[in-house]
Amino acid sequence: MAVNKRLLFWLLKAYVKKWGKAIVLSFIAGLVIFFTLLSTSRFLLSLLPIEKRSSIGYIGAYSVDTLPHDIHQKLSRGLTKVENDGSIKPDAARSWEIKNGGKTYVFTLRNDVFYSDGRKLTAKTLPYEFRGVKKEVIDDDTVSFTLHDQYTPFLVTVTRPIMRKGFVGLGEFSIQNIELNGEFVKSLTIVSNRDKLLVERYSFYPSEDALKIAFALGEIKKALGLSTATFLNTEFVHYKNTSIQKTIDRTILVTLFFDTRDPVLSDPKIRSGLSYALPESFATGERAFLPYAPSSKFANNDGIEKHQDFSHAHLLLDAAKEQTNGSGVIKITLKTLPKYRKTALAIQEVWKSVGVETVIEEVDGKPNRQAPGRRKKNTR
Repeated sequence: MAVNKRLLFWLLKAYVKKWGKAIVLSFIAGLVIFFTLLSTSRFLLSLLPIEKRSSIGYIGAYSVDTLPHDIHQKLSRGLTKVENDGSIKPDAARSWEIKNGGKTYVFTLRNDVFYSDGRKLTAKTLPYEFRGVKKEVIDDDTVSFTLHDQYTPFLVTVTRPIMRKGFVGLGEFSIQNIELNGEFVKSLTIVSNRDKLLVERYSFYPSEDALKIAFALGEIKKALGLSTATFLNTEFVHYKNTSIQKTIDRTILVTLFFDTRDPVLSDPKIRSGLSYALPESFATGERAFLPYAPSSKFANNDGIEKHQDFSHAHLLLDAAKEQTNGSGVIKITLKTLPKYRKTALAIQEVWKSVGVETVIEEVDGKPNRQAPGRRKKNTR
């Protein structure tokens, strides 16, 4: 037994003597490699082909032709485009000419525009078809549309995204999958033509409450078009890893109208007084003095902007008190849709401060009796 232990000791000693240096160097090299990988693991993971998928929710019912502008821009483009100021500019078309008294539109196409499948856009591959409009291919780069009657907005009509059969467009993204509910899009998945790992999935919900529920349940990572960021009396900002971005949607104008047939509101002094009492801003948007966005080329600032002025409002309303049937109090019924109730409450509050009693009545249809307006604010 002692012989075996002694033999084992001498064998181990001989092994270490021969391979000891290699063992130590290997151990040190292993430590270096381990800590190197540990410190660079995030960088190495970033090099792996991982799909970058985002899920986004919208409110509303959309067909393929009426998808939100942000999505359409990614899928394709039209012959023309509408700039932020409302002007019409060339897009897939290089130029156009209007003939025949405004009935014929001749477009010259750009020669550097291609579909997502690599096919070039030409007059022959342009899929535009309009009812009651004659389309004529003049040559590869020129196409004309002849209308029965003059129609000035036709240049806006051809901003419609160009999509060939199979949803093949001219944009940076292609449709990977589309789920329809009748003629309406239930969900849409698009993929980048340059980076196949970049995927965006859009889901459409019938109401703001449905969109909020989907976000709260984690069905989507981003909810667009919300008017408020509250769900079940809790602000989304308190949700973990959630951020909120508020923007003004200048394509939407919420307007309140005065009923000039009303015995009280028929007095222009009362209408002006109520206008001067309105807030400069609302929790859900900014006050608008024109039906156009301030940046629009059609905006006309020649009119009087009735900014909030309580002194002027009191002066006008006091001068019109004789219209109140001798009661000395102006009473108004403000009819509104349920989703605009917060705005109506804000108006009720400022009108109360100038001596006007306002009763808010919620209706399901278009109100018959209202006052001036504001622009809607979206919460992302």
